[in-house]
Amino acid sequence: MRIRDKIDLKTLIIISNVIFILLYVILASNNRIAHDDYYSIYIVNKLGVIDSVIYQYNNWCTRYISVFLSFTISSLLKYKYTLFIYNIILLKLFVISVYYSLNACKSILNESARNDKLQILNYSVFFVSAIFYASFNIGETWFWLSSTSTYLLSVIMLFFAFSFIFNNKGNMANKISITLVSVFIGGSNGTLSLLLLLVLFVLFLLYKQKNKLIANKLLLSFVCVLISFLILYSGNGNNIRSGCFNSISVLDSFILNIKTTAIILFMRVPNILIYILLFIIPTFHIFGNTQNITKSTFTKRFLVSTSILLSLLFVFQLPITYKTQDVAAVRTLLPISILFFIYGLYLIYNINQIESFRLRIPKTFAPLVLVCIILFNFWNLQTQYKVTENYASKYDERIETIKKLSHMDTIALKPLPSSGFLYSSEITFDANHFSNKQMKVGLQIKSELILRKTKHT
Repeated sequence: MRIRDKIDLKTLIIISNVIFILLYVILASNNRIAHDDYYSIYIVNKLGVIDSVIYQYNNWCTRYISVFLSFTISSLLKYKYTLFIYNIILLKLFVISVYYSLNACKSILNESARNDKLQILNYSVFFVSAIFYASFNIGETWFWLSSTSTYLLSVIMLFFAFSFIFNNKGNMANKISITLVSVFIGGSNGTLSLLLLLVLFVLFLLYKQKNKLIANKLLLSFVCVLISFLILYSGNGNNIRSGCFNSISVLDSFILNIKTTAIILFMRVPNILIYILLFIIPTFHIFGNTQNITKSTFTKRFLVSTSILLSLLFVFQLPITYKTQDVAAVRTLLPISILFFIYGLYLIYNINQIESFRLRIPKTFAPLVLVCIILFNFWNLQTQYKVTENYASKYDERIETIKKLSHMDTIALKPLPSSGFLYSSEITFDANHFSNKQMKVGLQIKSELILRKTKHT
């Protein structure tokens, strides 16, 4: 018997997942705080967590729930392993949220997985690893404390919300869970909240007559997101922050949004397509193949799904265009990464439903792609270990240098090496740059911090 006959897709996915988890643990262990995180330390030390949240709400950032979480973690950074534990908790929560989501819709899974919890867990880790690589910027999205508390966690809560809404439970515990995750999203991520409100409203209309249990849960989530978002939106800090941008009409923002959406679609999305294609090929085997469809049916589904995708992208970007007249920061685009991954997964799943096409796909294709993913994970494991270990070491040396030279008026620091998948804590040559200032106040020193110029910079 050949080796490829002995090793099934499930085993290959397990191998891929183990290597990915090792990679993530290494990255988490070498992660260091950066930029806004220093300011969080400063203000928490000065005012305390609660008063700091109130101050931010009234003077700059009204994302009161994510800011509270970020400041709480910042208050614990004096303990050595706080950031590492936090990053591990994020991964665990993401896997659990996807696991619950797959359980909520397990009727569409293949028959071998529907009642196999370990297999669903295996698929969940693999799905999260796909999202990890398909992120527009891994460092900003997954490892920057000030970002993860807002954007990554709100996406995780979105998966939890999906699972709680579409499961078969209608008890009080489930309703409380829907309330908590919905409130978190509304009070943390305004852009995602607006998109979610639209989706929840449309789904409520679709399920109102078909399934009252799900419709009621959709309505509950809608109300909770809306109330939490209104608290976020009405904060005085939001008005102050808006003053930093020009004001344009809704019509002008709508027209400009065509351009900003096109920038995301044609300049940013292509950067993640290779990872989406790599992971959807083995992933679609997770789902059951229950019917055959014609090519015309596939064409209709393709057009409808593409229209929905582009509409969601446009709506997601619209409030950002209206407020900033600019393209969304990469750290905010994780929902778009996931939408494109699900879109690709839906298309390849439907392609496989076309019998004439399915018969032409070699059975060894998916295992071969999984082997490529395993090798890709292993290569990243090796390279990121070396790169991030060196980055963490040089960062720690920099902190010690600053402490030793804190009596000086100005401290010129050596540039940090590449941070790999991590978000770099590098400063600039300008002592008045916000990143330099934030590091200064976070470390509670009087010295000005600048980056030393070298022959390579």
